[in-house]
Amino acid sequence: MKKKLIALLLSALMCTALFTACTGQSKAPLTEEEEAGQPADGTETEETETDPEDTEENADKSGNENAEEEAEEYEEGTSQEDEYYEVSTGLDLDYLAQILIEIQPEKGNEKPDLAKTEDQELIGKYYPDLSDMNLLQQVCYMSPEEGSPCEIMLVECRSNSDASRAMEIFQKRINKGKGDGWKNAKTFSMNNLAAMVCLPEGSYIPENLFILD
Repeated sequence: MKKKLIALLLSALMCTALFTACTGQSKAPLTEEEEAGQPADGTETEETETDPEDTEENADKSGNENAEEEAEEYEEGTSQEDEYYEVSTGLDLDYLAQILIEIQPEKGNEKPDLAKTEDQELIGKYYPDLSDMNLLQQVCYMSPEEGSPCEIMLVECRSNSDASRAMEIFQKRINKGKGDGWKNAKTFSMNNLAAMVCLPEGSYIPENLFILD
């Protein structure tokens, strides 16, 4: 009986040993490639690389988009600046014209012969289309001598774009002026203000009429 038990135990031990040996053989040892993280079949793993040209192209696109956005913002800001003026900004253009005339003996040769006129028909003769504009202020000084190159015209418009339109009208007046004296004429613009000044040679005409020094 003991011999049968011993034989059974030996048989069981031998089966266990054979099973362990078979299981160990089914797992092949790791190769050097597998230990390095590469497939055993020799196929190399592809690494994703970033192309510098693609990076630059994306950066250029991003820069162009930013530039377009800035341009749009600038255009919006420009349109907002051209606001509509319901009332005058408070600058007395008549007083400004008088100051310019009065300082001529001090800074120029002599006081010009100018007189203020509110004759709309006469003004319309030299400044056509100006009457079509809804102006806040209009001040005109002309020489009693018709055609004399001595004239001051100042307007306050409802918007900056209207001031630009007035400047075009003033330039046409200068171009049609007769005599060499009109070569000294100047135009001025600041926001919704526009002016044309033509004084005799040697007279004082400031760099910015709206900010007299």
